[in-house]
Amino acid sequence: MNGAFETAGDASGREPTQTSRIGPCGALFLYSLAAGLCLSGPVLLTLAGFTGSAAGLLLAGVLCTVLCAPLGVILWANTDNEREDNRRLDTVGVAATAEITELTDGSRPWSTRPTTCSASISERPERNGPNSPGGGGTWMGVDDVLRLWWVLPTGLALLGYGLALAGLTPAQRAVWVKGRIVEVGQPAHGASKHPGIPVTIAFRDPATGKEFVLSNVGKHGDSVEEAWVGREVEVRHPRGRPHLFRVVLHSPEDKNGRYGPYCTVILLLIGLVIHATVLWGYPWALLGFGALVTAFAALSPDIRTARARDALLAEAIAVPARVVAVTKDVYTDGEGDEIINHAPVVTFTTVEGTEVTVLSRDGIPDPSKSLGRRLTLHYAPSDPAVYTPDLAADRRANQRAVGTIIILLFAGTAAVVTGAILL
Repeated sequence: MNGAFETAGDASGREPTQTSRIGPCGALFLYSLAAGLCLSGPVLLTLAGFTGSAAGLLLAGVLCTVLCAPLGVILWANTDNEREDNRRLDTVGVAATAEITELTDGSRPWSTRPTTCSASISERPERNGPNSPGGGGTWMGVDDVLRLWWVLPTGLALLGYGLALAGLTPAQRAVWVKGRIVEVGQPAHGASKHPGIPVTIAFRDPATGKEFVLSNVGKHGDSVEEAWVGREVEVRHPRGRPHLFRVVLHSPEDKNGRYGPYCTVILLLIGLVIHATVLWGYPWALLGFGALVTAFAALSPDIRTARARDALLAEAIAVPARVVAVTKDVYTDGEGDEIINHAPVVTFTTVEGTEVTVLSRDGIPDPSKSLGRRLTLHYAPSDPAVYTPDLAADRRANQRAVGTIIILLFAGTAAVVTGAILL
């Protein structure tokens, strides 16, 4: 029998409750999972601040903070209560014999022959005074809290899909056009890297036919980190307000407006696994999260991206380059220490004579002292935005990305198999 019964006896009037047996390894797993859920949102928000990605990471961070943090608190509290009940049963539990006289499934009862099983019985002390179970008040259990939690993400998902089907999301109502970079500036030495490379973008409003030439210094959507005159970028703006344009490069914005509901559905699936773990034990955490990790790894574009990058750089052209500026950003960690990040701004000229300016985040050794340094850069002839100062290091990074996805696939599959065996 999985778990043991706790009862207060006939005098209290409380119903017997079953306590799941959670060992040290199971408790470590559940506490780690709860801590991860609580910290996922703040970590994503911190990464959004470090990288300057305002759309994807920021939205994911807000959703995880609002939806995952309460789940983490509930899971931690439930695990703590179960462990406390386990310790009480180990200390004062009395062995008893229970008899199963009937099994029911919904509204259809099945009578069976009496079967005996052993159980430990102990007295459960009241936890919340008059509001505890049997204490004369109304007590909301973990299961009740989880049922209430489902209302928020379910409502958000239904609202998001409803707006998407009606064509009322901001992405669907916006005007999407192709823009072209007509002027490239240079970041100031010692400035922040978050605004990217200052560029001037020209695009035409399809409603009026008027061409707009507007500057972008990271305040309009994604920052441009690889720029040259003539490069095409995607631009979106509200109808009738082209001056409020946004450059769409790296952010996972979609034209059908379903990115937000997709994120909410993922959080709903995570909540489903947490709920199953609270109700039926930690094997369901292995089974559920293993399935989610396997699905994430199988659907991840990282392998395709790494292979496509390797294919582009297989025909890379080596050209001389020079560091013309070095950006500087100062962050503060949790202990109050300063973290300084430098990113060199590099210029090079393609064999066709196009001058390209890029913000190189990695690959250049000792970036803080790289101003004026001359180096060799390798770029893909079909797309100068794909470049690297070190071909070998770039290939190793792509191999690590592929290896990470493969490890996640194996780990997720192993977790599913282990959870299924432990059920």
